[in-house]
Amino acid sequence: MVGESLNEVLTREIETLCEETGIAFNDVLTAIMKDPKPNKINDVLERFFPGEIKLV
Repeated sequence: MVGESLNEVLTREIETLCEETGIAFNDVLTAIMKDPKPNKINDVLERFFPGEIKLV
């Protein structure tokens, strides 16, 4: 959406994927916060949601 930050969009997408898969949002967030560099975030996203979402 126009005016949304990348953080807002990414958070919404992760929340949606969590709802669809039954994965706890806090588990994903905790894993991301352990090392919040973009390449590490992609590793976390790929581990929880294979092939679904990636930062470019």
